[in-house]
Amino acid sequence: MKISKPQPFLFSSLTILMTIFTVPVLRADFLWDPTASTHTGSGGGFESISGPGVPAGYGQTDNMGTKAFGGGNNQGGVFTFGFVNTGGPDPTFAETELAATPLVAGTTLTLYFDKSATDRVNYVAIVGDPNSPVTYEVISTTRIKVVANVVDPVLSASGDNNAAFGLVIDYQNVAALDFKQAVFVTNMHHYDVSPPVTRPNGAAGINADGSNGTAATFRAYLPVGFLTSIGLTDPADCKGYLDGLETPPGDFTNEGLDDTLGFEFADTGNPTNAVLKAVVVNDTWSPHDVQFGSIFSDPNAALRAKLSKQLVVAKKKLRAAKTRTQKKKWRKKIRQLRTRIASLAKF
Repeated sequence: MKISKPQPFLFSSLTILMTIFTVPVLRADFLWDPTASTHTGSGGGFESISGPGVPAGYGQTDNMGTKAFGGGNNQGGVFTFGFVNTGGPDPTFAETELAATPLVAGTTLTLYFDKSATDRVNYVAIVGDPNSPVTYEVISTTRIKVVANVVDPVLSASGDNNAAFGLVIDYQNVAALDFKQAVFVTNMHHYDVSPPVTRPNGAAGINADGSNGTAATFRAYLPVGFLTSIGLTDPADCKGYLDGLETPPGDFTNEGLDDTLGFEFADTGNPTNAVLKAVVVNDTWSPHDVQFGSIFSDPNAALRAKLSKQLVVAKKKLRAAKTRTQKKKWRKKIRQLRTRIASLAKF
């Protein structure tokens, strides 16, 4: 049922959802298209929510009863999207629990997103089931499609729940982040996944913060265009890394090239849309950049990894700071760490 004028309860829920996912912007670089998107749960579809002050790109499942609400936020060249069961001005971990909505773990989502023709997709990080089929398609210069499954995420730094889904699309105009539309899928909750802290030559990856002793899976789909860009001529040479250091034996699997997965990159240099599939599994946690590729020997890797972890902690301290003095202290610390990391980085 199409809702043209939300009922008071639904509008209240959406107003809260806007608080979760939006910040003031002059233009919405990426927008979710709810009415074109589908899912395999109860009802099977999504409907847009509209009303005074409600921006485009917000929707809800079209079922009766408990609904899941979806929306996204563009900030600094990064689009963050996810589903919640309700909301609040400061969303709790519990509000991302989807088990009581149609979007239970195992539900397949087919999601369409519109974008500016000038925005380059560097990579897509999906918090979904890494062991289920995933596809990414460029429909046109202004539209992309993502297919993935809702996941029962593992315990991570923010906690544990039974069903969750979110994604990050990075379109920053930063050459070091141009991973040629690589796709990463993890079963770690999206509260604990973010853009990479370091950007070494020869690798693509994301940052993650797990729970020590709990194994999390990271599956990468690396387009041939990315392999070419880093000079990796033999896919068998691709390796896995944590903060620039090669993963321990047994924690990385190179699954080889595959051109049967339904990807579409609109890349004339990769007419078969082949991707290299690779997996990193890690259970020893503090914040890490989880990376895939071929990094040359780097004598500064260990120090850079240590400083990167300190940077993640400093950012959390800044978010938690209550006073102006505390905020000033942590902003200064963050600037110092970024300067030090930049001096050690390999680009």
